[in-house]
Amino acid sequence: MKISLSVKNIFLPLAIIAGLIIIAQSFDIQGYLSTGDHGRDLYAFERTLHGDMAYQDYWWVYGPLMPFYYAIFMKCYGVNVLSVLLGKAIIKFCAGLFIFVAVGTIAHPAAALLGAVWFYLFSQDFFFTYNHIGGILCVNAIAAMLLFYVREQRLGYLWTAVGAAFILSMIKINFGVAGLIAIAATAFITDRSSHTPGLPSRSTLYRAVLLYIPVVIAAAYLFFLRGLPLYELRQCMPYANADQPYNTLPWIALASYWTLFVQKLFTSRLDFFFGAIVITSIIRIAYLAFHKRLTTKEDKQHLIALAVMGIYFVLNFHEYLKSGVWYRSLWAQPIEFIFFFTAISLAIRQNSRTLRVIVWGLIALLIYSGWRAQSAVIAQIHASGQYMTDDKVKAYVNNNTSWINTVETTTAFLKENLKPDEQFFALPYDAIYYYLTGRKSPTQLLIFFEHINIPPEQERAIIADLETKKINWVVASSRMNAREAGLGRLGITYCPLIGKYLQDNFSIVTQIGDWKNEPGWGWNHGTMILKRK
Repeated sequence: MKISLSVKNIFLPLAIIAGLIIIAQSFDIQGYLSTGDHGRDLYAFERTLHGDMAYQDYWWVYGPLMPFYYAIFMKCYGVNVLSVLLGKAIIKFCAGLFIFVAVGTIAHPAAALLGAVWFYLFSQDFFFTYNHIGGILCVNAIAAMLLFYVREQRLGYLWTAVGAAFILSMIKINFGVAGLIAIAATAFITDRSSHTPGLPSRSTLYRAVLLYIPVVIAAAYLFFLRGLPLYELRQCMPYANADQPYNTLPWIALASYWTLFVQKLFTSRLDFFFGAIVITSIIRIAYLAFHKRLTTKEDKQHLIALAVMGIYFVLNFHEYLKSGVWYRSLWAQPIEFIFFFTAISLAIRQNSRTLRVIVWGLIALLIYSGWRAQSAVIAQIHASGQYMTDDKVKAYVNNNTSWINTVETTTAFLKENLKPDEQFFALPYDAIYYYLTGRKSPTQLLIFFEHINIPPEQERAIIADLETKKINWVVASSRMNAREAGLGRLGITYCPLIGKYLQDNFSIVTQIGDWKNEPGWGWNHGTMILKRK
């Protein structure tokens, strides 16, 4: 079915307008703010702004690129959370446009528009870090280039995808490598399926994506990680099972994912009806393919596109299969959206215009219903008073008043008692206090938990840093004694030397916040301030 260029041109502006509206109404909402994960990110961005380097000057577990990106926003708009959220919002807006491009490359423009808006509204956020949204942008860009290649078989699209995969590897190395494998698979499947005569050899491309580019990526990481001892290398690149608090078997992870999928399907009418449309579309495609009724060039391109996106989905699913941690499946979510809307488009291509309008109209109604529900939640957050006025935050948060008061009181105490340029030590994982006070950590390591596997030699080096830099103040949060898997008890199950050093050389000055309830990631937060004896 041919779509005129003028008709296509209507949908892109609609996608842009919808994306701007959806993102603008919520970009100043942080959600839960954590003293650890978000504190680490914010501290890293500010330190990068001041010339420090990931891995060398501060502990960092992702690629080296995003601290530079967010440091630019801090430079332009101020050192605060709102600047970071602006940078994040711009990336998400662009990522949604790549969803539009990816789906629209193969499917009907209506599918592209609705797929992009669906992404803007319903894509789940990596709630614990600002880093990964940059990776999602690259994932979507790679997907779009792969589908362009499926349609036109022009090698330039794959080389563009290679560039996006390299950038992605500087954000999250394993997903950059997954992108390279997807590129090679796309070239192989598309070329074998098209039977186009006279196609030039792709051997150079295969060597590049499977050998040359991985070598360049490895060299880049070796440059950033140069000179670090083995234990710091493992802490910054925690890909071994022993360095992860969560490990599981793939089939157990799949069973858990299926359970979550079914539960989500019956959670709301929106999920149920959209799920029904997707499942019906997949069944219809299987029926049409079995009866050999998908024979046109456009039909075959649809099928190849679905196969390519299916492979890319599986490749981006690898972290979840290894860990069973649900949020790690979000790397595959945008590919899932592209697959769904491409499948719906293929399933109804041969139906009447009336049925096609009904299907797209029903999805549009589901989107409108979801947007209204989301707008109501956003309005409640804006009216809740959960706004942190600190000059380095300036954003709405979901944390309760007790958590906010603890953070603000602890920060105020430190600002009042620290001398100009005096450093302090925060543990077990509370880098937000370095960020809020504008002080540099006395140690490269920002996290102290059992699963970090801190050896005695590193403990001794950290203690030497505290002595050399004459650290007189320590902030210890209630998470130093937690029942959560992989955290442990400071001085007992991990860091015995640091625990004894603090006990022998420091005494408690004050306790702030919640020391009764089990400490949480962004709740039940308590701190104690220790001063050198």
